[in-house]
Amino acid sequence: MMDKNRDRGIIKWTAMMLPEHIQMLRALQEENEYIERPKLTEWELQDLQEELERAYKMETDSNITVWSSGRTDTYIGKIVALDPIRGLISVEGPYGKDNIPVSDIIKVHSM
Repeated sequence: MMDKNRDRGIIKWTAMMLPEHIQMLRALQEENEYIERPKLTEWELQDLQEELERAYKMETDSNITVWSSGRTDTYIGKIVALDPIRGLISVEGPYGKDNIPVSDIIKVHSM
């Protein structure tokens, strides 16, 4: 008797939703996941600079947290180049080399 009463779960709900509903739900989810840019004090900026220089000179792996467009990303790897003219650092990690703007960095942790 229970075999006749099968619930298709999410399939039946997505079939009933209009594209406008889906678009509004995605916009709401993006709004809920938005993270404000942290306000760093002069002391915290000084600590970031010192930690970046230390990680570069000691050639250790580092966790670098970057804020961009309302979300944070973490890069893991060695800092292979500091470019003060362009305001970039180059991080070589397991997935290749990334250039990161120094102005977007909010946290650095050497391993």
